[in-house]
Amino acid sequence: QRFAMVAPIAFCASSHDRLSLARQVTSHKSFRPITTASFRLNWVLNEKMGKEGKDTYQMRVTNVVLHGVVSGLITEASKYVFAGGTPTDVVAQILAGALFALHPVHAEAVSNITSRGEILMSLFFTLAFLSFASTRRNPRSGLLRRLICIYT
Repeated sequence: QRFAMVAPIAFCASSHDRLSLARQVTSHKSFRPITTASFRLNWVLNEKMGKEGKDTYQMRVTNVVLHGVVSGLITEASKYVFAGGTPTDVVAQILAGALFALHPVHAEAVSNITSRGEILMSLFFTLAFLSFASTRRNPRSGLLRRLICIYT
């Protein structure tokens, strides 16, 4: 096995890892460290559970869980659109989250293992939006939220 050094972190790079491929001339130079780290974490967990590293069940479960988290965050973000606080607005928030969770356009991103980058992008974008919206509603809401919004 080869080891790739990235910043101060060293982790094992397989022959199909984007970090090792980025150094090749024929690579498309895609660098997605969070996506790659999540795939690596799934691989290590599969090996620790005694399964073959190529078992995709856990990776698919991870995609479904991440999609569920994003759907919950979308439900929370819809609170800024339906801001009345009436029971009708609460129902609208839940329906917006359910529509996002169950819409067929997300089937490919959730079912394909390689589309985890899209799910993670949705996660970080929604977190950034929630951080921004909360600082707009309450300007003294804290430095951490502002930094998350700026970082993402």
